[in-house]
Amino acid sequence: MLGSEILYTAQQTRALDHCAIVEHGVPGIRLMARAADAAFRHLMARWPAPECVQVLCGTGNNGGDGFLLAELAHKRGIPACVLQLGDPAKISGDALRAREAALAAGVSIMPFADQPLRDAGVLVDAMLGTGLGGDVRGDYATAIAAVNACDAPVLAVDIPSGLCADTGRVLGCAVRAEATVTF
Repeated sequence: MLGSEILYTAQQTRALDHCAIVEHGVPGIRLMARAADAAFRHLMARWPAPECVQVLCGTGNNGGDGFLLAELAHKRGIPACVLQLGDPAKISGDALRAREAALAAGVSIMPFADQPLRDAGVLVDAMLGTGLGGDVRGDYATAIAAVNACDAPVLAVDIPSGLCADTGRVLGCAVRAEATVTF
């Protein structure tokens, strides 16, 4: 029998993050780094010798986790690249700091539209997180279809892109991930 787990709504997880940052003084970038580390450790445990790691990043904090995961892979000698969705000019706060750290470490960041996905290695879904409120459209829907058509295994950070965090309902389309790490 599985042990019981406490599940939180998207709003409750945002409140927990806010509490850690505001009331306990934990910098948001540190929370992001912890999430990236947990996801990277799971990736390496499940797929111990990936040929490469392709991380699809959105413009929010889920993307920030992905940038830092790509940086961890790169620093460990695993070829890693980020495929950016959305306008990079809209990235702000901790997600921007994470993107800048990945770039400074030498991680290649390219627009998603310019790069086909490779079937080799591991794909990391860090496109859309718990804040998704409506159906997935545009480049994000295109990226989700490409991920689902790829033969590479997929690790989702926090939640597979396209799922409603509160209900699990598919919002238009969703990534089919082999594993999901939430922190």
